[in-house]
Amino acid sequence: MLSPKFVNCSVVSKIVALVIFFCGSAICIVANKPMQFRPNPHLHSTLPAPEANEQSQTRHDRIPEHAKKKFCLNVRGWAVPTEHMFIVFEDLFKNEALDSKAVETMRFWLDRGFGYALSTLIEEVYPNHFPKFVKLLKSEYKGTNAICPFRCTYKDYVELQQQLAPEGRKTLDQLCRPDCRNHKTNFSDYDEDFCECLVDQKSPACVALAEDDIRMIKKTTANQNASRRDYEFRSKRNTLNSENTQAIENSKKEMINMLHGMMNR
Repeated sequence: MLSPKFVNCSVVSKIVALVIFFCGSAICIVANKPMQFRPNPHLHSTLPAPEANEQSQTRHDRIPEHAKKKFCLNVRGWAVPTEHMFIVFEDLFKNEALDSKAVETMRFWLDRGFGYALSTLIEEVYPNHFPKFVKLLKSEYKGTNAICPFRCTYKDYVELQQQLAPEGRKTLDQLCRPDCRNHKTNFSDYDEDFCECLVDQKSPACVALAEDDIRMIKKTTANQNASRRDYEFRSKRNTLNSENTQAIENSKKEMINMLHGMMNR
């Protein structure tokens, strides 16, 4: 440390200059006097990063069981989503950016009235894709009921249709369409058991189902398993021929046909 006798005005001025130089704020206090600095046009202030939203940062390699069950409940029996259908979803939505296959899949489900079920699945499990999904809705499905929940189940629709005359069936079709005025959808205990069993066929909930539904679930599972294997085979084959434009177009058509087959009972 320098002796006081060696500290002269020159040294003090240098120390003050260093204090001013290293001051990080717009106003610095030196010798109890505020000093205002002119703004530097080459410096740009940045806004503080927003706090991370825990939900938006959540990423899933696999779709959680509760999300599968919720999707099943929201499609209300009009589609039967077994584990093999969810595996296809996982394959389509696992990447950071959506490719043409994933977008076509969104359109496929939206065109058939399953937008409400799909939106809840994407928002919860794949939140990074949700803005793209919303953009697709606004650009291609504005003013439609594509995002509205179904008003009745497929099972109720079939039972009522058998009891009605042709005129009454037309009215039933109107009543069972997706409707956004139906803000809250109620599910019966049987609906809950059906979706619980569909997600996990070893669940105790399967005991509560009718034999016809058990057979249907097993049959649909086998059909969708075959469709998924075919989808995976075609996807790998078309990857090898990705430079062939016609092969890419055929792949899209085959995927749509595959998804249609997976929805059939």
